[in-house]
Formats: sequence, structure tokens, C-alpha cells
Amino acid sequence: MNLPIVSFEIAKDLKELGFDWKCTNIFITKQYGLYKKKDYYNKTFAESGALGVRFIFPDDSFIYEPEPTLIIKWFREVHNIDIFIRRCSVYYNGYVYELWKGNEFLDNNEFVENLTYENAELEGIKVAIKYLKNEAL
Repeated sequence: MNLPIVSFEIAKDLKELGFDWKCTNIFITKQYGLYKKKDYYNKTFAESGALGVRFIFPDDSFIYEPEPTLIIKWFREVHNIDIFIRRCSVYYNGYVYELWKGNEFLDNNEFVENLTYENAELEGIKVAIKYLKNEAL
């Protein structure tokens, strides 16, 4: 089963916001443009001091490509932003996201039709990124 992977734009935005959690997937961004290496360098290698991401590539030549679940956990633990995904069958058959920061409601996509669970996750991530960028201004 292939899990959804985020786009380069989302990964780049996350890096700008300080995302530095180790992932098994990375985008390599220097020399010949954008390249993708998957499932080759992982947290165990990087932390053990063996050949790993930080030992092969300088920090500015790669961007971590996390799975949506890890991004949602990062928003929750680092920025206190919760992204909830739930089924909504009142208006249509699909999934919606809700964004909360503590007890403060930030946003949802209540009236967007027919999103899959995975697409609702990605939409919630995009809105959380937008929120943090605006908060930084």
C-alpha cells in the first residue's frame, strides 16, 4: 500500500517553518534540480553516526519529505495545532478537516465535497501552514 506523500512545495514550506524531524524520504535539491530519494536514508542511520542524511548531504541540499501523519503530529507537538479529520455525511459523503489551536477554532472545509480521508489531511496541512506563515508576519 502506498501512503500519500506530500508535494515538494509543502515540504519546502515545512522546512521554512522549522520542520526537521527525520524521515525516510527526502527531496535532494542541489546541483541538478529536484531529485527524490526514497527509503534509503533513515533516522536510525542518521542518529547512529553511520552513513545518513546529514552525513551525505549538507543541510541546504535536501528537504525532508514526511508523510502526512508525521506532519500532523509535528503541528500538534510543536505548534499546539490539532488537525482533526472526520466523516461528514450531512451535506455529502466525504471527509472534512478541522483546525484547532488549543480551544480556538481556526478553520474547516465543511462545504468542500467528496474529499477522501487523505485529501482532507493534505488540505488541513496546507491551511495549517498558511496559518503559521500569517502568524509569523
